[in-house]
Amino acid sequence: MPSFRQFIIYLSLLGCGSLIGYESTYLNGVLSSPDFIERYGIYDAADGWYLTPAIRSLFTSMMMIGTLFGASATAYMPLRFGCRGVFTIAAAFMAVGIILQMISVGGPAVFIVGRILEGYTLGVISVYVPAYLTESVRPAIRGRMIASWEQVATFGNVTANIINYGTSFATGPPSWRVTIGFQCLHVVFLLMAATLAPESPVMLVKQGKPQEASKALAVLRNTDANADEILTEMRDIESSLVLDEPVTLRSYLECFKGNNLRRQVIGIVMSIFGVYVGIGFFLAYGTSFFKAAGVNDAYLVSLILAIVMSTFTLPALYTMDRFGRRKLLLVSAVLQAIFMLLAGIVHSTKGASSVASNALIAFSVLFIATYAGTWGPVSWCTMTELWSWRLRNQHMNISLLSYWVFNWVIGFVLPYIIDPTAGNLSINVTYIFGGINLLAFVWVFFCFPDVTGLSFAEVDQLFAEKVSARHSIAWGRARRVLNAETVIESTESIDQKQTVQETKIDV
Repeated sequence: MPSFRQFIIYLSLLGCGSLIGYESTYLNGVLSSPDFIERYGIYDAADGWYLTPAIRSLFTSMMMIGTLFGASATAYMPLRFGCRGVFTIAAAFMAVGIILQMISVGGPAVFIVGRILEGYTLGVISVYVPAYLTESVRPAIRGRMIASWEQVATFGNVTANIINYGTSFATGPPSWRVTIGFQCLHVVFLLMAATLAPESPVMLVKQGKPQEASKALAVLRNTDANADEILTEMRDIESSLVLDEPVTLRSYLECFKGNNLRRQVIGIVMSIFGVYVGIGFFLAYGTSFFKAAGVNDAYLVSLILAIVMSTFTLPALYTMDRFGRRKLLLVSAVLQAIFMLLAGIVHSTKGASSVASNALIAFSVLFIATYAGTWGPVSWCTMTELWSWRLRNQHMNISLLSYWVFNWVIGFVLPYIIDPTAGNLSINVTYIFGGINLLAFVWVFFCFPDVTGLSFAEVDQLFAEKVSARHSIAWGRARRVLNAETVIESTESIDQKQTVQETKIDV
């Protein structure tokens, strides 16, 4: 049973993750608010008030500038400010960003600055918190913890859609300011984490404080600091950090050398596919897209999709560690491609009709239900668990920077592709995402190794031995058998020693 402190610590840490889901969706409703459109849009006699593709693109994508800075800052912030400093600074940037978005003075520039500051916090959270979580929990439940992180992110997505739907009936500034202001809850989670979470065990070892590191790890795992699992984990951390690489340009370049190159490429490619299989499109432009596609009550449809995503993320808490990452990705990539292509085919054959609109909704539900329990949590897990202790910060920074860069690209480009006043691709964009899913299947089959249940030391060994992606599952199974035999032999050896000692005492 978890202690009360352990429960509150993980609640606050996972609560920070809800910002990722909330941020990816809340702007969808804000950009559809009539009052917001009148403040930042232009008027046309034929179409009335509307936001230009350029404004939509800037409001959506400029946040990623802050995200890139925030993700980059995690390379040095923990060393300089510690765990509490990281969370406190992130909370301050978030609070100021919310205020600037809500005041709506000074034109689009002030709103964009607010988005950039919020993006800084998002970048910090997306890198630092998953890294903190993966080093805090036991290897056997690492996948479950990151799936929980993804689950909470989907809760944020649902919350944003609920508020968007509710405020769609409001008029004036509350129709969008309420949505933005609700993010103050994330500031509370950040301040809770700053107050309650112990310093990172890895960071304490780096600072020459192994005893404090043991205590921190014991708190996070709710056990005694002298327990065998804590002592074993501390030995692994200390031995790995003997060759710890400081954060320098040379250390970042080393991520692209030797077997580190393979790890880094997997992390980068996974960060791209995690967005480009289609989910980034639904989260960023779902409501606007459904409106343009002729779907009635687009807000309600987006809310339903968010609930579906949150609901179907739950099975990942079990399936990620039970079936492994690789199998989930392969099966889901095929299904997602089918759903995307069918949505496009129905539109191409039926045109702008109720049949096409209903088919779009149905296949969108099926796509998101599939993605939620597979690519969503697995992509985040991959970007946190492939790395050695020595270059862990550098690898994660590069992977998460890649994730946010490609998020920015899709946020910037999509309005010009699908907007009726620009590319006007509309539902036909599903053909593109269908093709990307097929490409993702091929890449996973040939390049993606399964590290389910492996310790960080075993992950190092897998890459050092150059185990192929297709043989990684068998390799991991063999390691588990070997570990089990080692435990049995160790237990038998201890029993034999105890028997000998008892015999001597009897004699």
